Amino acid sequence: MRKYRHFYFVGLLALLLLLPAACAVPTVAPAATSDADVGAPAAEDTGNADAITFRIVPEESEARFSIDEVLLGNDQTVVGATQDISGEISVNPARPAESHIGPIEINADALVTDNERRNTAIRRFILQTPDHPTITFTPTSLGDMPDSVGVGDVLTLQVTGDLQIREIVNPVTFDLTVEVVSASEIVGNAQAVIERSAFELTIPSVPSVTFVSEEVDLALDFTARSD
Repeated sequence: MRKYRHFYFVGLLALLLLLPAACAVPTVAPAATSDADVGAPAAEDTGNADAITFRIVPEESEARFSIDEVLLGNDQTVVGATQDISGEISVNPARPAESHIGPIEINADALVTDNERRNTAIRRFILQTPDHPTITFTPTSLGDMPDSVGVGDVLTLQVTGDLQIREIVNPVTFDLTVEVVSASEIVGNAQAVIERSAFELTIPSVPSVTFVSEEVDLALDFTARSD
């Protein structure tokens, strides 16, 4: 059963968005070698000169959490979400393995559920947003990247990184699915499951709530575009 803790994990999802985006960037296949190319000097390595920067589009993305609880004797799933997400990735179309993903940030104070009292409890007591307004996911590694990616391709991989909620940081791995819509746009979904206790997310005692799940599901639907 899921409850207020979902809000913490929503930040985590937002981080995933960027990761999948990097993986889905269309790449340019190396040119075939002709007889004229044999023995010719290798082209100069331009490093990341051809890298493309993709940025998450907040209004077309959503980070959310869900957690189960028993409220007034009834089983229910609490869902919290926000579109206040930021982050970007630098991708080299010719060499996907060299892609770089920057930190993903989520405005913890913007997470909302269907109940304003619950929202207040999450901000004040659980996430403590006055002192910790941002949830941050910093990617540290990507799963095996393909040698090249083309428009229309759908990629599935995992992204691992450090998730920070308040002052607590733990490693988290997201399962990612990314579709390359065009050379300038990617869309995808990232999902992970987190334990509330790992982030010391203590839910205030409320007589009407008799059970709250230890597991929190995190999800991120995102759209990322290059300039």
